[in-house]
Amino acid sequence: MKNGFLNQLTDDGIDRILDVFRRDPGLFLLFLDPADGAYHRVAANATAFPNRSATYWLGLVAKFPQREGAEAKIEKIRASWKELDPLVQGFYANLADADEPLSAYRENFGQNLERLIALKAKYDPTNLFRLNANVPPKA
Repeated sequence: MKNGFLNQLTDDGIDRILDVFRRDPGLFLLFLDPADGAYHRVAANATAFPNRSATYWLGLVAKFPQREGAEAKIEKIRASWKELDPLVQGFYANLADADEPLSAYRENFGQNLERLIALKAKYDPTNLFRLNANVPPKA
C-alpha cells in the first residue's frame, strides 16, 4: 500500500497517474478519492490528522496470492509510486506501509507528532498497540 494527498489535481498530474497505472494495470489497484467537507473544516492542529488542505487522496493497493515473485512486484510498485510521490504531500497513516521511516511521520504529522508521541508514551509506553499507524512511544 502506498498513499498520499494531493493539494491540487492538474491535467499533468492526471496524465502521470494514468500513465503509471496503464503500464502495469494488473499489478495494483489505484484509487483517487475526493477529500473535501470535514477535511477542510477542521484546523490542522485540532486532531492528529494534519492534511487539511488536501483535495484528493491517491493510493496504490496490491495483494499477491503467492509469495513467489512478490519481491519483484513490490519493487515495481515502489518504482511506480516514486513517479507519483512528487504529486502528493503526506499520507493517511492508517494505510501507511512498512517503508515509511520516522522521518516520513515527522513530515506528515508536523507539529502534531510530538503531541502524539507524548500521548503514546503516557497511555502505551510498552508499545502494545504497534501495528497500523503506530506512533512510537518515544522518538
